[in-house]
Amino acid sequence: MARRLKFEDVKQYFKDHDCELLETEYINSKTKMRYRCKCGNKKCKICFDSFKNGNRCMKCGIKRRSDKKRLDFKEVKQYFEDHNCELLETEYINNTTKMRYRCDCGNEKCKITFNRFQQGGRCKKCGLKKHSGKNHPNYNPNLTDEEREKGRICPGLRKWRKLILERDNNTCQCCFQTDKKLIAHHIENYANNKELRTVLSNGFLFCEEHHIEFHKEYGYNCNREQLEDFLNSKIKINY
Repeated sequence: MARRLKFEDVKQYFKDHDCELLETEYINSKTKMRYRCKCGNKKCKICFDSFKNGNRCMKCGIKRRSDKKRLDFKEVKQYFEDHNCELLETEYINNTTKMRYRCDCGNEKCKITFNRFQQGGRCKKCGLKKHSGKNHPNYNPNLTDEEREKGRICPGLRKWRKLILERDNNTCQCCFQTDKKLIAHHIENYANNKELRTVLSNGFLFCEEHHIEFHKEYGYNCNREQLEDFLNSKIKINY
């Protein structure tokens, strides 16, 4: 989830762009707010998203449209090249029409409007890279690589769990009870054994109670030897 902007940050943004926010609170980027435009117009409202995109009051809009020189195809094509991309079209219609282009990451199967490109937008592949790892808003620098790997969902994991439940007849293999919540446990730990994550023989069915008890005693960097040790201790106690 993106960080919520503070009122002071929004107010400063208006000031940095020669305008003055006339509100006393900031609700969200879609709510219209009163402001004094740099042209002197006080009777105007705008949402923060629109303001960031360069929009201003109607008076400024009329002036900008009259002063604005229409871009030609060569200028747009050059702009793409200046940003390490290649425009694959042969004509330019306007800045809201999507155009094919080769992204600087090498991806050729992408389209974008010139307006979005000027704002820094790129292809989905670049977007995923830009917002992954340390750039992701939920990135936690305090986690170890092992903890991050454990948090990743492996394809086929849901099917693997279903097969473990079927194999063990929906019964905890520690206490042999069927009326408890069941957990499909990885015998050789999940984080360090990618090749065993969906291997049936690497699964053991615990009830939630014994699963928690096992990890409290052995942690999460577990293995088959620890599981056997845990089960032996339970057998001795029951005996």
